[in-house]
Amino acid sequence: MREENHKTKSLHPRRSLDQFFYSSLPETISGDHDQVVYKNTVNAPGGQMMIMVDQLWQWLLDSSHSEAQPAIFTCFPQKDAENGTNSEGVDDTADLRRAIIDDINDRLSDENSPRIAEGTNVAGVIIERAVNVMLSVRNVQSLDFWDIFRDAVGQAAEQQTKFFRLFQNKLESETGCISDSTTKRDGVKLALEIADIIDELNSISRLFEAQIDVLDTAINALSTRDERFAKLRETLIDIVTQDITGYKKQVKRMTEDAQRTKDSLMDLLDLEQKEESLEEAHYSNEEADTAREQADETADQSQILFLFTIVTIIFLSLPFFTSYFGMNVKEFTGDEGNTDQRFIWTIMGPLPGAVIAGLLGVAFYMYRKTRTKHMMRKRNRRLGNKPANGVSTGLL
Repeated sequence: MREENHKTKSLHPRRSLDQFFYSSLPETISGDHDQVVYKNTVNAPGGQMMIMVDQLWQWLLDSSHSEAQPAIFTCFPQKDAENGTNSEGVDDTADLRRAIIDDINDRLSDENSPRIAEGTNVAGVIIERAVNVMLSVRNVQSLDFWDIFRDAVGQAAEQQTKFFRLFQNKLESETGCISDSTTKRDGVKLALEIADIIDELNSISRLFEAQIDVLDTAINALSTRDERFAKLRETLIDIVTQDITGYKKQVKRMTEDAQRTKDSLMDLLDLEQKEESLEEAHYSNEEADTAREQADETADQSQILFLFTIVTIIFLSLPFFTSYFGMNVKEFTGDEGNTDQRFIWTIMGPLPGAVIAGLLGVAFYMYRKTRTKHMMRKRNRRLGNKPANGVSTGLL
């Protein structure tokens, strides 16, 4: 293992978490940059970190001799490899190859340790390190993924609590504006961030399930082999029942916490929407009250105008009668040389009657035209809301 450090391009290139989970997507650059680890390691000493999913290929080349130990052949990409070249100055804390070598050296120096030189024991060490190397780092903050996720969920929960307090303060304030667009945008942004956290935790959980499936297959295959593989089988069982199962429990707890925070935030956004609807309804009621008051005032003014019109009509007849009786009419003056009433009414009757009838006709025509236009508009509006071809509409 110390000598075989090839720098050729990997046949099994590294994949990001999104590339592993969404393997059918043509590119996942935006999703990779939205990783919780990537966004929370901006100022990390070794640069921004990203969760990668590597493949471990391992073969046990068994000899036909019953006492011979099987040979091991493994291949996996290096942690700091990119496009087939190694980067200098990268922290080797979570490097799988170095972790395997260090673990084997520690076991070789320990007299109480089992015979690590045996191929099956070495195979168990390789698999155990491959499962745990990235998830057991505690001395480097930028590589403690569990702490990064817990911190992200905790910050989201704290921000959601602040939004609730702000909403409560606005409710208690007489001048507070519930429908603050900035607060809504921040709430939606936080909901998207929590959704990304839940999605990543779900991807990690699926990764653990894939590891369990592979190890269960190996355990079943080893159950039919001789005693040389018994220790390896026990090691794989411990990895499944203790390590991976423990990791799945941590992921499940963080997922539940994040989902609970997201549900509370969605409830808050729903409350804000309902409160805004109540405010709009209250404002509409105020406008309706104002409209009713204006209508009442208009009605009062109409009554005053109606009364004034009646009085005008009543008193308008006085000048008419005064003018009429002041005419030089034969019947009033007794002078036969004056004009009689019949001639006067012959002129005064038809002409005003024709003018009045014409004006009434014009008014009636305009009234009928306006009424017809209103009825057509009302019918078109009713037909416009009716579903075509008799198909009923509704929400499914």
